[in-house]
Amino acid sequence: MAVLACVAYARPKSKNCTIALSSISASATGGTGTIENVYGYLDEVQVVVTDGASTGTVVVSYQPADSTAAAVNIATNSVSDEQLWRPRVDGTDVAAAALTGDPPSRRMLYGETISFVVSGSPTNKTWRCRVKYDDGR
Repeated sequence: MAVLACVAYARPKSKNCTIALSSISASATGGTGTIENVYGYLDEVQVVVTDGASTGTVVVSYQPADSTAAAVNIATNSVSDEQLWRPRVDGTDVAAAALTGDPPSRRMLYGETISFVVSGSPTNKTWRCRVKYDDGR
């Protein structure tokens, strides 16, 4: 008799955003893009500049879909060539204080729009941001 086992696996997904500074203006050193409707557990954020050498300041954040509170930073740094983040977050207690003694977990997003901002880049460069997440199924 054959036994069939079913195991549920999360489905990995990714979404991309591109900022072509040359399409903003010939002298643009920064720009903004968005990645909309992200549903699931955020696993990785990767940012790359296509010339493989330029440096710019990158901020990846989101505005909670059901809140008017300030944007939440996911990743921010000066980036040369490319950068990979695996953002994690501490759980909180009932007073919303971080539980720093527990292991951090992946951030859950439910329909949020992720903002990708580049500044201080040389002109005429193209920046790309890719977020990898799973839908939790």
